[in-house]
Amino acid sequence: MRHLPERRQPIGNLRRGLAPQHRDADEIRGQVRGGRRPLIVHAVSAVSDRKVARGNAHLTGWGYLATDGTYGCGKIPQFANAGDIDTTTPLRAVWHAIAGRLADERLTVATDSPAAARILKAWQSGSTQMPARYTGRSKGGPPTLELLRREVATHAGNLTVRQVRRDDETLTIGAATLARLGLRWAAEALTEDDVQARAVGLAEGFIADWKRR
Repeated sequence: MRHLPERRQPIGNLRRGLAPQHRDADEIRGQVRGGRRPLIVHAVSAVSDRKVARGNAHLTGWGYLATDGTYGCGKIPQFANAGDIDTTTPLRAVWHAIAGRLADERLTVATDSPAAARILKAWQSGSTQMPARYTGRSKGGPPTLELLRREVATHAGNLTVRQVRRDDETLTIGAATLARLGLRWAAEALTEDDVQARAVGLAEGFIADWKRR
């Protein structure tokens, strides 16, 4: 039996299958007092079991929390034809966490994703490898993961990659909690003001707890 290539629907067509509250990517970020150096950025993603867009996408969230008190969380629909979700979503979390920072400072990325850690280290060595089935579609300009790859490759000496367990370190737990908030933002259509207020409270609480340990 001959297997024909799978016909992929254009992302624009798939996006029209999303409810309005699920359709757009969005993010919030900020900084709370009490942080300190060295700079370690904990970046985590969250994926909903619920599929949307007629079963062609997952709702996903991401979050990060760093030792200098910077934090962020956000949401984005992840389409089935946009790559291995267990690798692309953690890498997107890393992008939001460190974009623009590597040129000016040394930092450590702490991720609970073995696949993301492997690819980040490969990019440091000059590899152009992308996650399996990653299509890299983007509206104008290079796609997100290509931008991350370029930044990592260009400033490889400023980056240390560390794989952690999600429940082992206070700031990793904080990043995971922010990622789940981002996922709730997508799934429950929370307002941006509500997300911002909750994110500030989470960041302050986890930074204070981390400093006590």
